Amino acid sequence: MTPVNVLLTGAGGQLGQCLQASCPDWVRLRACDHQALDICDDNALRQACEGQPLVINCAAFTAVDQAEIQPEKAYRINAQAVAVLAEICRQQDARLLHLSTDYVFSAGGNTPLTPEAETGPLNIYGQSKLAGEQQAASILKDDLLVIRSAWLYSHYGHNFLRTMLNLMQAGRDLQVVDDQYGSPTSATELAEVIWQSAWLLYNGQLQGIYHWAGSGVASWYEFACEIQRQALSSGRLTQKVEITPLSSVAYAANNPAILAQRPAFSALDPAALNALLQRQPVCWRESLQRSLESL
Repeated sequence: MTPVNVLLTGAGGQLGQCLQASCPDWVRLRACDHQALDICDDNALRQACEGQPLVINCAAFTAVDQAEIQPEKAYRINAQAVAVLAEICRQQDARLLHLSTDYVFSAGGNTPLTPEAETGPLNIYGQSKLAGEQQAASILKDDLLVIRSAWLYSHYGHNFLRTMLNLMQAGRDLQVVDDQYGSPTSATELAEVIWQSAWLLYNGQLQGIYHWAGSGVASWYEFACEIQRQALSSGRLTQKVEITPLSSVAYAANNPAILAQRPAFSALDPAALNALLQRQPVCWRESLQRSLESL
């Protein structure tokens, strides 16, 4: 078959790099990082979308705390530019797969959130991402697929897994927040899900809002402990460090750069998308093991 032209924005981030590494044969990919394409440049965005019947938008302002200081920039990238991109896709008869976040929620409780759960972001980052979802949906309707994910890690870029391993390898004792719960998610596996979903979107068989993340729930503290346990077991680490649980209030008090409030529980339920894609759920611990093996 003739490959489908696909534009990938935000290609320099960890998810963008994972998407490039797993690009399937049916795709002719144009991958643009921020240097190649400023998503806030309307004219450049329009030119980049020409001849691209499918667009995957990974471009985002993801500095959660910095967004509290620069709300206009966060909204410009996460909402206004997304609306412009959606309008360009509408005009050019293209479909858009847009990545969003668990931070559109403020939920408490202890049950992973479905796409139908009530949103209520607690910070500027989450508010701007939700605005982007809503504006794109109002423009594209059935030609839009939003996939919300959370707590991404991989062997690319800056993420919790790499940070913890580096600190542990340096022999640093750690204090890690134990009262925020979510879904640790392999960006490599998310990329596989995105490509599967993109094919269905391109063929008009999938649209709307879905969640995909690692199955199960963990606190950041539990995540850190599991990283150390598996790294020691595999020989990646040779010495154990002390990991102390810490409340989010105490952590923020010790770190002046923490400006944004985080949801206490924002684990995502991937069941609906797994069922559509005929994927078996994979426990986040198993996904972590796969990622450590590939490092």
